[in-house]
This record gives sequence, C-alpha cells and structure tokens, in this order.
Amino acid sequence: GVSVMLAQAIVEGGVTAALDGDITGSAAVTVEASGRNLADADTRVAGFGAFGGAGSGTVAQVTANADVQALVGSASAATTSGAYRVIATSDNDALAESDAGSGGIAAITGSALSARVAGATRAQVLGDVNGASSVTVQATGNNNAFADALAISIGLFAGAAVNPTAEITSAMAVEALIGSGAEFTSVGAVSLDAVSTNTATAQSKGESASIVGITVMDVEATIRGATRAAILSGADLTADTVSIDAAATTTPTAIVSSTGISLVGGGFGSAEATDSHVVEALGGGKITAQGTAGTIALDASLTSNVYADGNMFGLALGGSGSFTKAIANATPTVRANFSSGAIAEAMGDITAHAKADVDAVALGRGSNFALGIGFSGAQVTATSDP
Repeated sequence: GVSVMLAQAIVEGGVTAALDGDITGSAAVTVEASGRNLADADTRVAGFGAFGGAGSGTVAQVTANADVQALVGSASAATTSGAYRVIATSDNDALAESDAGSGGIAAITGSALSARVAGATRAQVLGDVNGASSVTVQATGNNNAFADALAISIGLFAGAAVNPTAEITSAMAVEALIGSGAEFTSVGAVSLDAVSTNTATAQSKGESASIVGITVMDVEATIRGATRAAILSGADLTADTVSIDAAATTTPTAIVSSTGISLVGGGFGSAEATDSHVVEALGGGKITAQGTAGTIALDASLTSNVYADGNMFGLALGGSGSFTKAIANATPTVRANFSSGAIAEAMGDITAHAKADVDAVALGRGSNFALGIGFSGAQVTATSDP
C-alpha cells in the first residue's frame, strides 16, 4: 500500500498600530503593536504491503505579509511633555514536523519539510516630535523556524529520502527607524533599539532494516534577514542624548542521523547550517545632542552560533557504505556607522561600536561495520567570516 499525507499551515495576517495626525498637547504618547504568529504543520503517515510506500509534504510559513508594525506617518506632528514611545513586538514560529514509515517486500519512505519565517517587525517614525521628555523607538522580534523529520523503512528492499529545511528569510527584518523628514525639537533622551532572537533548526533521523537498503538525507538550516536601528538621511534631531542600538542572536542548527541494517546498504547525509544575518546601527541626517555632556552613541552587536552535525551508521553482512557531509557557514555582517553626508554634533562623546561573537562548528561521522566490503567517509567544512 502507498500512503501520502500533505499538510500546510500559513500565516499571512499582519498587525499595525498607526498614528498619522497631530497631537497639540499630551502627558504622553504611545503607539504600540504586538503580534504572535504560529504556523504549525504536522504529518504522520505509514504504508504497509507487498510494496509499501509512505510520503509526506509538510509546509509551515509565517509569510512576508505577517508584519508587526508600529508606525507614525509623515503627516503627524506631536507635542508632549512626557514620554513619546513607538514600540513593535513580535513572536513568530513556523513548525513543520513529519513522521513517516513503510514496510513490505519493497519499502520506500520520503519526506519533504519546509519551515519558513519571513514576517518583519518594525517601529518607525516619519513625523515630528516636540518637547518630549524622552523618545523611544523600539522593535523586538523573536523568530523561530523548526523542521523535524523521522523516516523508518523495513523490507527486503528499503529506501528513505528526507529533506527538511528551516529558514529565516531575507524578508525578515527587525527595525527601529526614524525616517527622512522627521524633525525632533527640544526633546530629552532619544533611544532607538532593535533586538532580535533568530533560531532555525532542521533535523532528521532515519532508521532502516533490509536486504538492500539506501538512505539519503539532506538537511538545511539558514538565517538571513536584518536587525537594524537607524536614523535615516533627511531626519533632523535635536535632543539631550541620542543612542542607536541594534543587537541580534542567531542560531542555525542542522542535524542528520541515520542507522541502516542490511545485507547490502548505503547511506548519504548532508547537514548545512548558514548564518548571513545583517546587524546595523546607522546614523544619518542631522543629529544634535545639546544636553550637558550630551552623547551620540551607535552600537551594533551579534552573537552567532552555527552548528552542523552529520552521523551516518551502517551495519551489513555483505557490503556497506556511509558518507556524511557537514557544513557550517558563518558570514554575517555587523556594522555601526554614520551615513555619507550625516552631520553629528554633541557636547560629549560621539561613538560607533560594532561587535561580533561568532562560532561555526561542523561535525561529520560516517561509520560502517561489514563482513564483506565496507566504506565510510565524512567531509567537514566550517567557515567563519563576520
């Protein structure tokens, strides 16, 4: 018998809080958006018979339409004696899981899984602010993509093919922005903060028992996108102090493991984890820190842990071969700088700091025990270039 199961969970709705009018006086102003997006797809499928087959396709996505945004438009002008706050917070999870099993004279198991997060989190001010005791523009995003596959095949002739992928896409951005045309006058401390935690985990496990068995597994975990805090060209700020902070934590993890018992068997496994996230703290336009010892500070920081692990094991009475490839790519970008044409004036220090703490680890193991001919091998590549 042949069984096929398809599951799809997609989140496309966004959350927006917006202000685009005037406020002539107030004790405080707050524009806040908060979103929780969960896409969860799960399949369990089994096929048994003389010719047994089981296949699954599992997709979980938080799409680029599922943005969480707190926005102040260019038509807005606000006067307040208190705090002026624009805050966006999100928690995005895409979870794809599959268990597939088959048994028979010929048993074939296959799974394709995709977990993807693309939604942005954005706090943005394009309008004017006057007299605020403090200004906070803050974006906080927690993004998680998780793909987990289990494949089991038992038969005289058995095969398994598994391909789970987990990705934080390039469309994902966590941004705290003061845009072109915004004008701040006589305000206290101005703080822009963009903070993100990004996790992509793809893992697969295979088990087979057969006279002749072949297992192929390809696992990928990728983190792209950006965490950005910026005052853009064309903005004009006069404040006591100005701080622009962008901080991100990225953890892509790819794990593949397989055990095959056969008369004659072979297995190939590939685990690839990649981090190319961008973290930016940018100063543009005209920024004046007029407070006593007033400072302008730009800080960008990243903590990245990239991990790829492959382990293929074969046990055969005749011949057996196992090969594993593990690749860990860490090529993020971290920068803190003033844009071309920016003007910065302060009574105190003007600083720009960028820091990256990056680890890339790749482990590969191919093992075989055979009474006949046995072959095993592993290729390991770890690249760290922040």
